[in-house]
Amino acid sequence: MLHSRQAKQGAAVSEQRGRRGVGVGRKSGVLGAVLVTLLLWSSAAFALTLEDVKRMAAAGLDDNTLISIIEKSGDKFVIDAAVQAELEAAGVSERIIKVLKATSPVTDSGPTPVTGPDPAGPEPLPAGVGNLGKVFSTAARMAKQQFDVSAGAQKRIAEQAAAQQESAKLQAAYAQVDKVLRDFDSLDKWSVLASCHNFLVEYKPAPNTDEYYHAHYCKGAAFHALGLHMLAAPILREVVMFGGERPKFVQAFDAFVESADAVAFNPATLAELDLLYIDGQSAEFRDRFRYFLGRYFMDVVGDFERAVALISQVRPEAGLLYVKSLYALGVMQASPRLNLYRTAVENFQQAIIAAEGLENNEGRDLIELGYLALARIAYEAMNYDGALYYYNKVAPTSPRYPQALFEVAWTYFLKGDHRNALGTFHSIASPYYDDHYFPDLWVLESTVYLNLCRYEEAKAALQVFRDMYLSELPALSDFIEQNKDPVALFSVLVGLMEQRETQTSLAPLFVEAMLANVEFYRMFKLVQQTDAELGQVKAVAEGLGPFGAELLKQAEKYAEAKRFEAGLKAQSILKELENELREWDVHSTEVSIEIKIAEKDVDQICLRLAAQGKPCTLTTEEETVLFLVADDWQFWPFENEYWVDEVGSYKSYLGDRCRQFEAAGTP
Repeated sequence: MLHSRQAKQGAAVSEQRGRRGVGVGRKSGVLGAVLVTLLLWSSAAFALTLEDVKRMAAAGLDDNTLISIIEKSGDKFVIDAAVQAELEAAGVSERIIKVLKATSPVTDSGPTPVTGPDPAGPEPLPAGVGNLGKVFSTAARMAKQQFDVSAGAQKRIAEQAAAQQESAKLQAAYAQVDKVLRDFDSLDKWSVLASCHNFLVEYKPAPNTDEYYHAHYCKGAAFHALGLHMLAAPILREVVMFGGERPKFVQAFDAFVESADAVAFNPATLAELDLLYIDGQSAEFRDRFRYFLGRYFMDVVGDFERAVALISQVRPEAGLLYVKSLYALGVMQASPRLNLYRTAVENFQQAIIAAEGLENNEGRDLIELGYLALARIAYEAMNYDGALYYYNKVAPTSPRYPQALFEVAWTYFLKGDHRNALGTFHSIASPYYDDHYFPDLWVLESTVYLNLCRYEEAKAALQVFRDMYLSELPALSDFIEQNKDPVALFSVLVGLMEQRETQTSLAPLFVEAMLANVEFYRMFKLVQQTDAELGQVKAVAEGLGPFGAELLKQAEKYAEAKRFEAGLKAQSILKELENELREWDVHSTEVSIEIKIAEKDVDQICLRLAAQGKPCTLTTEEETVLFLVADDWQFWPFENEYWVDEVGSYKSYLGDRCRQFEAAGTP
C-alpha cells in the first residue's frame, strides 16, 4: 500500500536495524521516545515513513513531539481509507492521522500520489550536522519544553503556597485591626493610630481590598478624633472615594467634611466626589453631601451651574442646612455671572423666613446676611429707599453693623439726602468705630459739605483724611517693599496683631484693615489651627519613633504651606490698600480743587456786593447734629459725647448755604 519512495526508505531503515541488531521495546515517557526516535532516524537520507510513524506511536512518543517530527521532515503522505485503517490499528491517534492527511499534495483532480523520491532531494542540513544531530536537537527541545512546563507548574504551586501563608498572616494581623475598630471609642487614639499604621506598613494590603480600606479608615478616624485635621482630611478623602457601598462611607464622609472645613482642604480632586453614587443613602445624608459638594463647586471651582444644580436639591426638612442653601443660591444668582437678580431676591427672602422659623436663634447670622444681601441688591439697582429699609434691619449690636452703617452713608450720599448722610458720618466718626478702616468716609463727608457750600467744613473733613490715612501711605509702601517673603510677612503681621511686634512702621489702622478682610481673617484662623495641630504632633513625635518623625514632617509641611498662602493673601490685601489710598488721594484732590473753585466764586460775589456797597454776610445757622429719639420724632442736640444707643440715629440739620450764595450773586 506504500509508494515506492516510502517503501525504499522503509527497507533501508529495516536493513540498518538488522545490521545493528538493535531491538526496541515499548517504552514510556519523554526519554523513551527520544531513544526510539534516535534509532529510527539514523539513516543518512533523513526520510520519514509511515512505518516510522507507527513505531514511534507504538513506542509511546507523545503526539506533540511526533507532530513536530512530521512537520520538520517535510515528507508528504497520501492517506486513503486502507492506510488510515492500518495506522489506527497500529495505535496512531486521530490527531496524528489528521496531520498526515494535511501533508498530501492536492491538485484540481484530487490528491497527487507520491511515487518516488522528491526531485529536490532531502532538506539540506547545516555543515557538520548529520541527521542524527537534527533528530536529537528536535527531541531535546521538546523534552526541555515539557521540563519547563513541569518546572513552571511546580514554581506556581510553591508561589501559591507562599501566598496562602502570607494571606493567613495578613488575616491574623487584620483581625487585630478589626478589633481596634470595634473598640475604637474606648481606646487611646494614638495607640489606634499606631496599630493601623503599622499594619499598613508591614503587610502592604492591595488598595482594592477590605484590609486596605478599613486600615486607612482607622488612620483617618484616629487623626480626626485627635483633632489633627490637616492629617486626617487627605486620608478620609481617599476612604470616601471608595464609594457609598462601603460600610464606613457615611462616617468617613462626615468626619472628612469636618476636617476639610477646619483646615480648608480643597484640592482639585474633590471634584471626583461628584462621580459617587449616593442614591442608596438616607435623605439626610444626601442633603449634607450635596450641600458640601455644591459649596466646593461654588467657592473653589467657580462652576456656578454645577453648584446650583447640587445645592438646589437640599430639602426644606434639612433645617439650617436648607437656609444656608437658599442663601448660597441667592449669592450665585445675584452675581454678574448668572445675573438672576429677581430669583436671588426670592431666595434671600425665603432664607430669612426659613431662618426665623428655626429654634434657638440658630439662624440669626443668616438673617443678617440675608438682609445685607437684599440691601446691596437694592443699592445696585439704585433703589435707595429699599436699600435703606433692609440696612436698618441689621441690629446695632451686630458685628456687621459698622459695615452696614458705612454702606448706609454711601446710600444717603448717592440718594442726595445730605442731612442723613452727615448724621451717619457723625455716627461712624464715634469712638466706637475707631478700629474700623473707612478712608473714603472723610472724602464723602467733604463732598457732602461741598454740595452744601460749607467750604470750611469740607476742607476740615479732607484734612482728617490726610492726617489719619494719607499720611501713612509712604510707610505702607515701604512696608510692602521690605516684606516680599510671604512667610516672613505673615509672621510680622501676627506679631502686630498680638502686639508683640514693635519694630515696624506699619500703622495699626492697616492691621485692622487686614483683620476686617473676611478671607484673610479666615486664613489667619486657619494658620492658628494648623500651628496648634503641629504643636500637638511635636509633643508626641519622639515617642512614636519613625512613624512620629513621618507625622511631624507632614504636619510641618502642611503648616508651612498654609503660612505661605496666608502671606500671599496679606501681600495682596496690602497692595489693594495701597492702591485704594492712592485712588482716594486723587478723589480728595479733585474735591479740594472743587472747593477752591467754589471759594473763588464766593469771593467774586463778595467783590460784587462790596462794589454795590452791600455787606458779604450769610445767615448763621445754629443747627447742629441732632439725635432722633422715639417714634414721635423728637430731637435731642448733640452735646459732644457719644452714647452707644444713640449711634446710628444722628441726623444733621446744617443749612444749605448754596441758595444764599445763589441769591447773593443774582444781579
